[in-house]
Amino acid sequence: MNFARRFIAPLIMVLLVSAYVLPIAYMALLSIAPVQGLSGLLSLSFTFEIFKSLLLQRGFTLFLYNSALISVSSLLLTLALSVPAAYASVRWNARKGFIGFIAASRLIPQFTLMISLYLAYRSAGLQDTHLGLILVYTFLNVPLAFLVMRRYFESFDLDLEEAALCDGSSRAYAFFRIVLPVMKEGLLVAAVLCFVMSWNELPFALLLTDVRAVTATKSLLYLLYSSRGVAVEELEDIRFLGAGAILQLIPTVLVVIIAQRLLRRLLT
Repeated sequence: MNFARRFIAPLIMVLLVSAYVLPIAYMALLSIAPVQGLSGLLSLSFTFEIFKSLLLQRGFTLFLYNSALISVSSLLLTLALSVPAAYASVRWNARKGFIGFIAASRLIPQFTLMISLYLAYRSAGLQDTHLGLILVYTFLNVPLAFLVMRRYFESFDLDLEEAALCDGSSRAYAFFRIVLPVMKEGLLVAAVLCFVMSWNELPFALLLTDVRAVTATKSLLYLLYSSRGVAVEELEDIRFLGAGAILQLIPTVLVVIIAQRLLRRLLT
């Protein structure tokens, strides 16, 4: 038992972490290392020309802006819908069948909705619009945020709200000034999950966008495939792909790190 704790468990942890970190490190090195270094020659110099060209000349800044706008807007709309719904389901003891329906709606395969959604969006003029993706991502994230917030509301002492109501407070005032401040942890967790899922989503972005609302995730496919529709093999194009993947990954990492620090402050 002691041998497993000292050696086997840390070894497994190192292997798991390496499986995630090494590909990211390789992409980062691929995008900043000079060509001669990639060709086998040792070089200690690095260049960020690939990132500069990708952001300023290839329009990747616009793709990042689209992803940020859609993800943040979807996050705010998701919380606006899921938080009151979760509170109401706990406050008035919603039926288990309703909770099960909400949970099951998140498990519906995305591809079963794509054809009908594409036809509906094309008829409604929502194809290739920011609003279209915001609505889709909100639909995908509401069940998850609802379940997360419901768990936090279940641990809330309703007597605090009842005391505020007895003192003459309105239900809206009690909800916003008494209940929500206690739910900061749950709101933070739900917000991070919704943002990350919206930022990294690809199938609907691939189907419902063409030019104006292309996200950073979909734009990586532009870097992956050449104009002939085959995967790129030129070293320069592969370096652009690595730089794009790193830029697409940075906001997610920053959000998780900031959320971790905020959650640690809330807990202490």
